[in-house]
Amino acid sequence: MLVIVVLKLSNSIIVFLIFDELFMALDNDVFTIHVGNKKVEKDTEYVDIPIDFKNCPGIAALRFKVNYDKEKMSLVSVTGKQAFATNLLYNTKTSDGKTLVTWYADKDVKQEGTVVVLRFKINKDSLQSASPISLEWENGDICSQTLGNILATKEDGSVMPADKEVNPEPGQQPSDNVNTPKQPSQDNNAAASTQS
Repeated sequence: MLVIVVLKLSNSIIVFLIFDELFMALDNDVFTIHVGNKKVEKDTEYVDIPIDFKNCPGIAALRFKVNYDKEKMSLVSVTGKQAFATNLLYNTKTSDGKTLVTWYADKDVKQEGTVVVLRFKINKDSLQSASPISLEWENGDICSQTLGNILATKEDGSVMPADKEVNPEPGQQPSDNVNTPKQPSQDNNAAASTQS
């Protein structure tokens, strides 16, 4: 497929020819933050859910909130891996009830694979179906050493009983819809603290 874009600037006309292959190549290089999926047996007490980076361009700061069903499980720890093992803070007592995770470094870090692990305690009586886990962040919450905004897409995860379907229930499918961060909320300055 060929797309033609024409721009008129003063007395000049600029024509761009954009090929579908270019879009496909760019799409493969998109920075993606993936939340893992895990199936758990009925007697499972704790489950570790990885957060993975793919095509990380190099970041020096990261801030996101974790969304999950508090009736089905509770977040008991957040652990960073490799470069994310230091300067990783989290707060489970924010004003909106979501867990806030922050990380920073003095230079850009390019890391692929698992960067953070979320450990949940399962409420065995309540986990009868898939329980989605998603991340949310705002514009400027992922940035480079020079404070340049870094865009990323997300893929949501879930915890589900081993005897249930592999995919979450309808309406709870993993998504990749965060290229445009949501509007800033009033709790931008919520303080993060370490939890033990």
